[in-house]
Amino acid sequence: MNEEAANQALALAREKLDNDDVAGATRFAEKSKQLRGEEGTEEVDQFLALLRKAAIVQTVLQAEDFFQVLGMTRATFDENKVKKTHLKLMRDIHPGGHRPPSPAASAPCPAPNLFLSPRSQTSAPPPAPRRRRSG
Repeated sequence: MNEEAANQALALAREKLDNDDVAGATRFAEKSKQLRGEEGTEEVDQFLALLRKAAIVQTVLQAEDFFQVLGMTRATFDENKVKKTHLKLMRDIHPGGHRPPSPAASAPCPAPNLFLSPRSQTSAPPPAPRRRRSG
């Protein structure tokens, strides 16, 4: 293991992240992990997990619409694909990591409805106003 070079690569990765270069930070962090071999990679693994989340956030912020975030267009829209991709994205950025979802998490998520056109969404009419009884 070349510890000095691994530490230098990790320092460069942190510097790249400070300059909002997530891709560059990822390359240097992976180089640091490669140089470390099997020893002392826990810190680098945690940093790489952070970089994966930062890359997702960067993609979301730079996207022109929600379809681009999920890797599709309006023309290739598929409700099942939206649900699967949304669930994968949420698993990737959730602080708990890649734990299996709980039964409550498998309940329908309202987020995919953002991709439906307003005409395809059905909404109930608002409730009628209540009249106060006098007397």
